[in-house]
Amino acid sequence: MTTIRFASTMANGPVPVATLQPDGSFEFADIFVGMYRTGVIDARGGGASTSPNIFVIRDDVSGLTIDLHNNPFPEFDGVRPERTAFTDGKATEMTGVITYKLTRIGESDSAYFRMSVKDPSTGVVTPWAVFVEHDWQVPKIIVGETLTVPGVPSTDGTNRFSAHTF
Repeated sequence: MTTIRFASTMANGPVPVATLQPDGSFEFADIFVGMYRTGVIDARGGGASTSPNIFVIRDDVSGLTIDLHNNPFPEFDGVRPERTAFTDGKATEMTGVITYKLTRIGESDSAYFRMSVKDPSTGVVTPWAVFVEHDWQVPKIIVGETLTVPGVPSTDGTNRFSAHTF
């Protein structure tokens, strides 16, 4: 299972780690005041990445919520890990309705969009986040339209998909 860690910017500071749930959520029992970088660790590959972005927890707080849903691919923000949750996945394609516009990740030309995919056998609709390495390789993304995307689903249990050129 993939985990998320908050690495303290202090030497020998705390590094709390939590399991990343399929919906992208995670929970820490305790987190201390300080400055942290977010990182993702792939349990199967052992690879880790750390975001260059720093966030600060200034005071004791209960029920803290950190919303990373605006970037479902935090491990690609500013760095390219050698192994990812897509490395061992099998190429396939999925068709769904676009639910969120194409959005760049950090300062790179990587981007993502979201789509809802309906399982033809059960009728269950599942939201997916679709990563594209270069935004210029993507056709026009229009919310509400149906699109078929070739690529590789994540192997970490999250509903993330790495698109191939299409």
